[in-house]
Amino acid sequence: MNKINKYFLFSVSCALLLVFLSGCARVSVKEPNKIYNFQDAGYYALETLCELNNISWSWDYLTEVATLKRRAHLVKIRLESELALLDDKPIDLGKPVIMRDSRLLVPVSFKTLIIDRLF
Repeated sequence: MNKINKYFLFSVSCALLLVFLSGCARVSVKEPNKIYNFQDAGYYALETLCELNNISWSWDYLTEVATLKRRAHLVKIRLESELALLDDKPIDLGKPVIMRDSRLLVPVSFKTLIIDRLF
């Protein structure tokens, strides 16, 4: 085999090996390591959940509504409500959003239904 054919065969082999070994990259959503338990349900601190996943959020004390933004998505949750608005579509969280020790807590289902799916 001449030198050019060996080089070509080696190059193609390396390229195919890289394609098969690289696979698809998947970005995992990070989960807080602390779960708060209230009324037989698990909750995450919204601030920590957003910080870990690079989501900006704000809290309106007057309306008691938290707004989360990331890319083109907008999520709104209201204190003591079991519903979240995800891009203006209601999502049932199963448990209410609560406030404990000046910390806004969302049910564990919020991570699965909102954060994992979108962010």
